[in-house]
Amino acid sequence: MAFFALSAAHAQSSFDRGFNQDKDVFIPKGTVAFGLSFMGSSGDIGKNGGYTLMPSLVKDLNGSYSTLGIAPAFSYFVKDNWSVGAKFKYASTKLNIGNAGISLDEDMSFGIEDKGYRRQSYTGTLFTRYYVPFMGSKIFGWFVEGGLNYKYAQGINYTLEEGLKHGVYNDTYVTSLTIDPGVCFFVANEVSFEAQIGLAELGMTKVKQSENQVKTSDASSFNFSGGINIFDIKIGARFFF
Repeated sequence: MAFFALSAAHAQSSFDRGFNQDKDVFIPKGTVAFGLSFMGSSGDIGKNGGYTLMPSLVKDLNGSYSTLGIAPAFSYFVKDNWSVGAKFKYASTKLNIGNAGISLDEDMSFGIEDKGYRRQSYTGTLFTRYYVPFMGSKIFGWFVEGGLNYKYAQGINYTLEEGLKHGVYNDTYVTSLTIDPGVCFFVANEVSFEAQIGLAELGMTKVKQSENQVKTSDASSFNFSGGINIFDIKIGARFFF
């Protein structure tokens, strides 16, 4: 009975959700696109400005942070709504903590002061992107992008002692596969704005460390991260010809 019921249901006309590729051409084959995405923020950390982080755990926290990123891109549409391309990304992060007291309970607490963190990275990506118009619209749409990435990053965690920096320097090499969805809308025939967010990453990481330019070490790891990454939101513009 279940077999005949499923056969009868399958024989009926299927429900059309509007994803018909032959009908909904959002960006035609042969189009060339140039893009520029950027990300950036800055602010204070602590009660005197910015936000308070975990007030029951962290006391007397103050500091500052800043992030900056820029990513130019080029792509070509090999089919309607489907493009392949390449892009380059530069990103920089700075974090300064003047002081902070961490209290786990009445008998366990400690403080940190004059801590700093610096990191800059360079990423090259080969990617493919597929667009889907929103309910057949020629203006609003969403997309999914898959990329093969190679990243090199330099970082340092340090403490200031009598005006001198003492810390650990890192050289990081990452090869990864990423999936990043996004939304876009056209403001003219050749210009669109977009927002993109990190969703999943699978990769291999190798880190080389040097402590005070004396002690050295290295490590390798295989990792996967999934879920929406609110720290990897990119806003950009794209031009089509």
